[in-house]
Amino acid sequence: YLNCGSITLLYLFFYYRYLQLNMIDFFCRVYASILDRNLFLKKIRFYSLLRVIVRVMGNIILPVHFRLTAKNDSYKLPTSRKRSGQIIVSVTSFPGRIGRLWLTLESILRQKIKPDMLIIWLSKEQFPTMEKLPSRLRHLQARGIIIRLVEKDFLSHKKYYYVLHEFPDDHLLTIDDDIIYPSDFISSLIKGYKENPACVISRYAFEMQYDSQGNLLPYLEWPMIRCGMERTNMAFLGTGGGALFPAHSLYADVLDIELALSLCKYADDVWMNAMLRLNDREVVVVNNLFSIFPIIYLKDFSLSSLNCRQNMNDMQITAIREYYRKNLNKDPFAKVRV
Repeated sequence: YLNCGSITLLYLFFYYRYLQLNMIDFFCRVYASILDRNLFLKKIRFYSLLRVIVRVMGNIILPVHFRLTAKNDSYKLPTSRKRSGQIIVSVTSFPGRIGRLWLTLESILRQKIKPDMLIIWLSKEQFPTMEKLPSRLRHLQARGIIIRLVEKDFLSHKKYYYVLHEFPDDHLLTIDDDIIYPSDFISSLIKGYKENPACVISRYAFEMQYDSQGNLLPYLEWPMIRCGMERTNMAFLGTGGGALFPAHSLYADVLDIELALSLCKYADDVWMNAMLRLNDREVVVVNNLFSIFPIIYLKDFSLSSLNCRQNMNDMQITAIREYYRKNLNKDPFAKVRV
């Protein structure tokens, strides 16, 4: 008898042949297509098992695929640089994830539209020298990726802070270190920006919910935005799921790193959402053809999981609201009256 994994592998092969997608987009589409449609199958966790199988297979097949195709000349970043208005992809990582960060970076190198720069910001407290980094990561420098070792560890806040500080006239595109991105990831964000140049563009967001008195409900009660959403004040974007911040779209306090760490040390998402709202910027959530695909780690190192499980997002949102009510007489997460 064929086991469940063998059946799934056979299904994946024929589905791949039918769709004729590139390998990354194939796994992203299959993973996104597994929805909890049947209540009984959901109850016995059939869909969860199917998602696990697809994740495992993707995390085995894609690294092999990346190694076999790495010498393709099209999988490099451009060498020329614009004077301003660049698209800069920024990411940070830490020892628990650094070994598989190259998978995320390979997916960015294979985008339909490539960024002008891709910078990895790493703390010298964790990685004192380049020699401490995995060789596969260091070798990506030959294909245009920039690795910067910085003095202090600002946790996930490194992903935005240094780009905004050093490249204020360029556009920041944030990603996470535990995701493989489909090939339309950057092109969809750029298209959204060209159509809405005054907005922040996101591929992954939740819709903030308020009660009848206008009080903000807990973070875990906010539904994910499954389809696109036009210009809105109700979207709470995730920086790791993919967000494009046009130059000068964030409130000036965004570079006050000591304030950011004191109010929301473990949630750069909360800080960035507050900064765009204080700067009166709306969010556009673009329609996604494919889902993002998670990289498997033996341990759950996710700050988002920590924030959700311990309600830390709610605590950090409250801290920001109280600070700006007191010091600016403004609540960045107040319900906007239309």
